[in-house]
Amino acid sequence: MGTFGPVKVRERIWVGIDVGKAHHHTCAVDETGKVMFSKRLGNGQAEIEALIARAGKAAGHVRWALDMTSGSAGLLLAVLR
Repeated sequence: MGTFGPVKVRERIWVGIDVGKAHHHTCAVDETGKVMFSKRLGNGQAEIEALIARAGKAAGHVRWALDMTSGSAGLLLAVLR
């Protein structure tokens, strides 16, 4: 289960991340627009890796979207790569 709780496995989800300095906010939706999970996310490698693992367990295909790609998003982008 972990930090994000149980989620039904879908074919595809989209995960959006609102980037912040100390914390981010993440929201995942399925193909119908239903929110799969929505959580505050610390800007640390372990928390980002937990999000990636959670999204990977929630769907066969994960699409990522960030509201910015510089500054505070540096660690997030590096771990997503």
